[in-house]
Formats: sequence, C-alpha cells, structure tokens
Amino acid sequence: MEEYQNEEDKGSVALGIFLAIGLHVSVAGGSSILLFGGIPIFAIGLVQLVYIIPAALYFNTKGKVRTMQGLWLAAVVTFLVNAACYGYFVVTFA
Repeated sequence: MEEYQNEEDKGSVALGIFLAIGLHVSVAGGSSILLFGGIPIFAIGLVQLVYIIPAALYFNTKGKVRTMQGLWLAAVVTFLVNAACYGYFVVTFA
C-alpha cells in the first residue's frame, strides 16, 4: 500500500502536457492582445523557456516529477515542430 501512494504522489505526465498546452495558449493569446502583432510564431520555441522552466522547477520541488516530465516533453515537441516549420518556411520562401 505504501508503494502505491508514493507512485500516486509523483503527478501525471498527461497533466504536465495539458498544463504546457494551456500555458502556450494563454501566452500566445495574451501576447496577441497586449502587443501589436504578438510574439512572432517562429519564436515560441525559445520564448516558452520563460514559463516552462519556472513551472518545471515548481513541480520538481513539490515532488511531482512526472508532471515536470510532461512539461518538458511538451516543450521539446513544441520546439521541434516549431524548428521544422521555421526551416520549411525559410527554405520555401527564401
């Protein structure tokens, strides 16, 4: 029984992924409202570090390691997709 409770307390990878998606949406929506033109779409892969790192550190200190892993997983996928799309547009429209 004790082992089961320890596994449950480590958080959820899915929660981390959905939290990262929510942060992406809120930052992209908020920046488009507050700034003229918002954050350029090609910069989201690097801009996300501003809010992913503090969120990951928060969950790590709370012992929610799996939630932190979900955050990093979503951040890496976002970066790779963003880099691939940026590369495609640079090659296509250059």
